[in-house]
Amino acid sequence: MKKKYFALLVCLILCSFLSATTRAQNSTPLSISSQGSINYPSPNLASIPDDWENYKSQGYLAHGTGPQIVFVDSDVVRTTGKPSIRIEPHTTADLNTARECDGIWYPVKPGDHIIAESWMRVLTGPSTNGYPRCGARIGIDFYASTLLPATAFWTTYFGGDFSKGYVQDSNGGTWQKRVLDFIVPATVGDSGGNPQVPTSIVLWLQGAPWSVDSTATTVWFADPELYINP
Repeated sequence: MKKKYFALLVCLILCSFLSATTRAQNSTPLSISSQGSINYPSPNLASIPDDWENYKSQGYLAHGTGPQIVFVDSDVVRTTGKPSIRIEPHTTADLNTARECDGIWYPVKPGDHIIAESWMRVLTGPSTNGYPRCGARIGIDFYASTLLPATAFWTTYFGGDFSKGYVQDSNGGTWQKRVLDFIVPATVGDSGGNPQVPTSIVLWLQGAPWSVDSTATTVWFADPELYINP
């Protein structure tokens, strides 16, 4: 009788182990597929504020020295508990003539699948100078042996159409998202058109118009994400 119970106990343990093994094998991360495949969850390399320039060293988002126009904003947010990045209009007092906020540079290699995205809120309209190419936008810069021109990314993927990264109008201040989904190319042209092998990228945020302009309005960026999938 004891042998019978012992055999039954061994059988139950073995079945439990096999069942657990089957569940583990069938559990797969959620993935999206466009240019390739990227697994979620994976590290988001664009979380606010730690993955944006100079935050850890200076305690605030900064671009250059002197008066700043880039701030972490906990009042205007898209997701409760997650701050946004606010970029105010450029003035004669600050040195941020590009009216931008840069992320951290990350190493890449040709063939890597990149997804960069952000929600944006703007208060621009037809009366804003430069409309519709104004408001807020995201973009990518490449680095090889030197910083490659900003136009390199847009020329490579969008035929020079910068509007692909823009949220141009306010739509009543509604949050709108833009996504950049691409494969790192084998080479990218430098300012002279010479092919260079990209070794790193940076995600940046920008407000437009970026010159000193009375029609420029404050813009916000929320829940940015950056994934690099080999």
